[in-house]
Amino acid sequence: MENKRGLSTIIVTLILVLLSIVLVGIVWTVISNVVNSTNKNIASGIQCQNSQVQINAASCTQSGSACNVTVQRISGSDTLGGIRLIFYDQSGTTTRVNDSYGDVQTSATKTIAASPGLANISKIDAEAFFNDSAGKPSACSPGPSYTGIKLI
Repeated sequence: MENKRGLSTIIVTLILVLLSIVLVGIVWTVISNVVNSTNKNIASGIQCQNSQVQINAASCTQSGSACNVTVQRISGSDTLGGIRLIFYDQSGTTTRVNDSYGDVQTSATKTIAASPGLANISKIDAEAFFNDSAGKPSACSPGPSYTGIKLI
């Protein structure tokens, strides 16, 4: 028993301190990632809530080869990435999406020429979208569906 050597208390203490620092770093990284993603979601939600768009008028050909949709921005001051139009046929299941890029000022209207290629369009939704930090569109929830489509 006299010749057996163990770890000194200084080395054990240093190992425990280093292990504690590594664990704190791991926990800090996980928590900061969760907080940052939550902050981005909140900021995006506020932008969307403050930037609502609605369709004021729409006319489409029977075949859906051409549509003119007039959209109005109701609220918000943030710069939009654009407006996404979602077209539905009479069954309500077949959809086509058309993105129109560019900002629309509050209370202003914009007429969007689209070619959804969908016959007998029964309703259209409009949703604002913003470009995220990577430049990709981040869509908001659509406003009320527009069903007063003039078929020509």
